[in-house]
Formats: sequence, structure tokens, C-alpha cells
Amino acid sequence: MKRTLRPLDVMSAREREQMYSRTHSEVHSYQFESQTIRLLKKEKKERAISQELANKLVLYKEKSFELEEKYRQMAFRQEQIKQNIESKKNSIQNYDNKAKHELDKLKKEEELIKVKEEDIKKKKADKSQITEQLQEIEKKIDEYSKYKKLLEDVVNSTEDYEDIPQLMSRYWTLKKSVEDLNFKCRKIEEDQEKEKQRHLSTCKNLKESIAMNTSYLHNLENEVEELNTKISILQANQEESRRNEIMYKGMTGKIALSIKNIYSSVVKHKISEDDKDSNSLLLEMLEKIKHRYEDLKAITASIQEEPVVVKKQEVPQTETFDTDKNPNPQPSRNTDKV
Repeated sequence: MKRTLRPLDVMSAREREQMYSRTHSEVHSYQFESQTIRLLKKEKKERAISQELANKLVLYKEKSFELEEKYRQMAFRQEQIKQNIESKKNSIQNYDNKAKHELDKLKKEEELIKVKEEDIKKKKADKSQITEQLQEIEKKIDEYSKYKKLLEDVVNSTEDYEDIPQLMSRYWTLKKSVEDLNFKCRKIEEDQEKEKQRHLSTCKNLKESIAMNTSYLHNLENEVEELNTKISILQANQEESRRNEIMYKGMTGKIALSIKNIYSSVVKHKISEDDKDSNSLLLEMLEKIKHRYEDLKAITASIQEEPVVVKKQEVPQTETFDTDKNPNPQPSRNTDKV
């Protein structure tokens, strides 16, 4: 239900007392805010802004110095790693050439081993053939041994036979042939044993050479792996440097934007797009902000030295400029007066 105004005569004494007390409390709770108070608040705000600006400037210089130092260190490390890679490049190529040469040599030796094995197989086949021939000859000798007694009888009774010299010559011829065959068989066995020993020695030397080459290849693989690890570390460091550079540019842009905004709000000058975004321009803005702060500080000191008497009274409406909310002052109606 909407309340309406009533005359004081109609109100009771209790209602009048309540209305008087409420009005009195509202009058005492009213805070008079003059242009001087607004100026002091503005100066306080400017001091906070200047302090924050000084802190940001110190932080900007520290971060800039740290990032420049890190960039120099990264450039130095990158140059060292590049030089290391260039110095190792020839050795890696030499290692590759040596590895290829050793592999070719190993292939040739394996081919020689195959040829020697085939030669040994052929000689074994020849030996088996000669052994078979000897066995056949021994069988023949065993078969002819039954005629030995007959030959002895023939020798003993030479008078009864006319062809004994022929038989004797035949016997000695056969005996000599058997001795020659035995000699050739022994010689083949000796040659085969020598060839076997030489083959074993060659295999042993080849195995030792293969083991040495395998160890050498393992060392080369380890060195290549270390170089790949260094290259990956270099790429990671380069990526981190790129990210730090991007972050540095972003922080520099944010700080420059903050300085421009503070400069625009303090100097009342809108920065055009034609203005160059350089460190000299930012330092010039900071100097202007500092001079502006010194001027406002001097004004505040002069105002604080004079006593200010504030009276509540009705005054005609005057035009003032409110610079707290709007950076471009516009005339506004206000009834306060210092």
C-alpha cells in the first residue's frame, strides 16, 4: 500500500518524533563530497597508478635484461652445438666410409670362405674316390694273394717254367704300383690335413675380424645415437627459445599497451596509429607521466597547506568537469561548492 504525506497536525507525537529522528539521522549520514575531495581522490588514484607504473617499469627492465641474457646464452649454446656438429660431421662420414669398406671386405672374405669350402668339398670327393680306388686295389691284392703260393712255387721251381722272368717283372710292377698308390694316398691325406688346418686358421681370423668390426659398428651406432640426442636437445632448446621470444614479445606488447593507456588517461592525448611503437616513444611517455605526476603532487601539497572550510548550504547550479569517470572532461551540473 502506497504511503501518502500527512500534515503534522494530524500525526501523533510518537510519529512526529520518529520522523524527526529519521530525518536527523539521514542528515548526519549525508557525506558532502566537494571538488577538493574529488581532486584528492584523483591524486590518490594517480599516486597508485604512478607506483604501479614504476613497479611495472622496473619489472619490464628486469624481464628485458633477463630475456636478453637468456637469448645471448641460447645463441651461444646454439653456435657451440652447430660447431660441434660441423666438427663431428667429417668423422661421421669417415666412420660411414670405414663401415662400408669393412662390410665390403667382410663380404669378399665370406665369398672366399665359400670358395674354399667348395674346394674342400671337391678335394674330399677326390679323396673318397681315391679311397674307393685303393679299396678296390686292396680287394684285388687280396684276390691275387691266393696266387702267392703258386708264384713262390714257381720261383722255387724255375726250371719247370719258361716265363718266370715275365711273372717276376709283372709282380714287381704290381708291387711298385701298390707302393705308388699308397704314397699318393698318404700325400693326399697330408694335403687334406694341411688344407683343413689352414681353413680353420682362416675361419678363426675371419671370426676375430667380424667380432672387431661388430664392436666397431656398435661404437659407431652409439656415437650416432648420442649425436641424435644432442640434435633433439638442440631442437628442444630452440623451440623453448622461440616460445620465450614469443612470451617476451607478448609481455612487451602488454606493458607498452598499459603505458599507452596510462599516458592517454593522464596527458589527455589519444595515441594515433601513426605513432611508432618503440622504446624511445615509451620512455618519452613515461617522462611525461612523471612530469604530470610531479605537477599534481605540487598542487596537492599547496592545497593541503591551506585550511579548507566546508559549509553545507544551497548554492546555484554550476558547471564542473568530472575527470574520474571520463578521460575527456565534459561539463556536468553540480551543486557542491568549496
